[in-house]
Amino acid sequence: YNFQLKPYNPEHKPPSVKDLVYLEPSPGFCEKNARLGIQGTHGRQCNDTSIG
Repeated sequence: YNFQLKPYNPEHKPPSVKDLVYLEPSPGFCEKNARLGIQGTHGRQCNDTSIG
C-alpha cells in the first residue's frame, strides 16, 4: 500500500510498520453485550478508563 496513516493526535508520532493500528474503538466492557459475548460488570463497579 502506498499511503501514510496519520495519528488522531498530531502530537503523537505516525505509526511505524511494527505498530498495531486500531481502525475502530474498542467496545465498552461495562455494559452487557450478548452479541460480542461481553458479560458486563453487573454487581460491581466498572472503571472504563482502566488499561487492563
